[in-house]
Amino acid sequence: MGYASLTQPTGLLKEDIDNTFSGCQDAHMPEDLKQQYIVKMGEPLGKLFFALWNEVAWLHYKWNEYREFFDMKESRIHLMNEAAPMFFRFFQDMLIDDILLRIARLTDPPESRNKANLTITRLPKFIEEGNITIEVQELISKALESATFCRDLRNKRIAHYDLKLALKEGAEFVEPATKEKIQTALDSIVDVMNKVEYHFRRSTTFYEMGFVPNASVLQLLSLLKRGLKSKKEWLEKLKNGEFNPDDMPGEI
Repeated sequence: MGYASLTQPTGLLKEDIDNTFSGCQDAHMPEDLKQQYIVKMGEPLGKLFFALWNEVAWLHYKWNEYREFFDMKESRIHLMNEAAPMFFRFFQDMLIDDILLRIARLTDPPESRNKANLTITRLPKFIEEGNITIEVQELISKALESATFCRDLRNKRIAHYDLKLALKEGAEFVEPATKEKIQTALDSIVDVMNKVEYHFRRSTTFYEMGFVPNASVLQLLSLLKRGLKSKKEWLEKLKNGEFNPDDMPGEI
């Protein structure tokens, strides 16, 4: 995988961004969608499903942004390495860890230490409709299996740091994250969500679409490219003795 992490758009909190998401086929605003879920599924399941919907949608947005940075063109990696290699390495590590944490949380047990968790494993408890409950449970089992590496990394490296792993002294093998395994885990979670949604609403959500495109990644990389070009031109002028104070970038 490549480099980077996600920053939220300027001036918007996560809650603000959640309210602008338009990933569902019906293109309803989230609050409207929440009420539809409650009407079709009943209040307990509808509220739970909507909360999960927001988490899965936000997770896919982050994953899509990561891929725009680091999984599209090798030239983008070179650009970031030339501009600020350590910063973008930190950026990447933080984003990947956050994605792994979110997948782990979505596949956690329904309760931890007598406290309820927001997780897909809570869904069967509120469905109670025969065959669909069994089908959903089977899909959840597949999701749990595909996300095992996320929970292991969460438990042994991200949320906690296993001492034997850190010292490389006989630690148990921790399966590394790859973009293929992350995508498989995301797809398995989506399968659960869309199975439930289709049963109650005869509709599904195309989470992979992410947010409405805002070209934030391309805008940033374009600014970096122009900035590096200007820097080279400025250095060339200095080399030729053509110093102009107006060419200085000034205070940031």
